[in-house]
Amino acid sequence: MKVKEVYVTRENPAEIFSIIERQLSIRPNTQVFIDYKIYEELKRNGSVYYVCQNNYLKGYHYYHNDDNFGGEEWLTLYEEGHFDKKIAIGSFISNSKEYMQLVNFDSSKVKDYTHYLAGFKQLLLILFKPE
Repeated sequence: MKVKEVYVTRENPAEIFSIIERQLSIRPNTQVFIDYKIYEELKRNGSVYYVCQNNYLKGYHYYHNDDNFGGEEWLTLYEEGHFDKKIAIGSFISNSKEYMQLVNFDSSKVKDYTHYLAGFKQLLLILFKPE
């Protein structure tokens, strides 16, 4: 198994979407984890980066108590200035203390990625670039 670390800048944490798209289009059997700090920044200040939280239906794998609460959380990257033009969408779950694991991903180059159906030949860790 290959382990790969990739870094994003604090100025543009939304780079995770292009990194994920590029890696999954090359190696679809990749499991992706992003630093929890990146996820929190995108949740807190997403509009600065054209990223929004969406309340999409949770996948059955992380569905809790027959409701739509808990489980994975969705982030969507939109085209700059056009919140109606979606570039990529991904859902994440907190399977560890320091990282959020990518559950689902969809973009123009990656269609319907689901982590538990993709296999595991590579581990991709996306972190903030050290200061």
